[in-house]
Amino acid sequence: MSQLWGSGQERIATSEVELRVEAAKQRDIGRGIARISQKTMRDLRISAGDSLEVIGRKHTIAIAWPAYSEDQDKEIIRIDEYTQNNAKVPNGGLVKVRHVHVINAAHVTIAPINRRLDDEETKLVKNRFKERELLKGDITRAVNKSGELLEFLVVSTVPEGAVRIKRDTDLQIQKEPAAIAAEPLPESEGEIVKKRVIIKEIVNIPCPNCGLLIPIESTKCPHCEKRVS
Repeated sequence: MSQLWGSGQERIATSEVELRVEAAKQRDIGRGIARISQKTMRDLRISAGDSLEVIGRKHTIAIAWPAYSEDQDKEIIRIDEYTQNNAKVPNGGLVKVRHVHVINAAHVTIAPINRRLDDEETKLVKNRFKERELLKGDITRAVNKSGELLEFLVVSTVPEGAVRIKRDTDLQIQKEPAAIAAEPLPESEGEIVKKRVIIKEIVNIPCPNCGLLIPIESTKCPHCEKRVS
């Protein structure tokens, strides 16, 4: 297994657990959190809000958050598709999870994936990344002023390893899109690709009860949890 840490970083001596991956619920997508049971938190000697190293075929990090009540007796970790893709693990796959010590970044460079950015977008997006935790090679995202979802590649970090973007971090956002080499996925990870295609085809409509957007085929609102007639 490759070493995650750069020079000057030390691992906190904690336990390591193996968990089965389940998809994050709609309300958690894009938050960078990993929902795990209270038992798992005790085993890892961590609390909600601590940082986790999630190890599939690759490493990534996420913020530990309490599991939903119906998941408390399950040995699972709920993470969104971005975290799954960064760790290179599909739904139903197994990951190793352990506490990670995150260092405040001195310098971080990221590059857009979707398209070129203009000056106004670059300034706006910088504010979206405050307190974001990441690793070199991660794909992360931010929303621009018009609500467009933009994806970014973490090109480099100083120091290397798990870092957190702070107010005094020198965050450089390249305007030109990053050139990302296509990486073959294991057959089991085809599920992730299929899931991303399906998400793009979903049509959302306002919930008649709370007004928030829900998939058109929903019979129950995931936000207010009321039935949709």
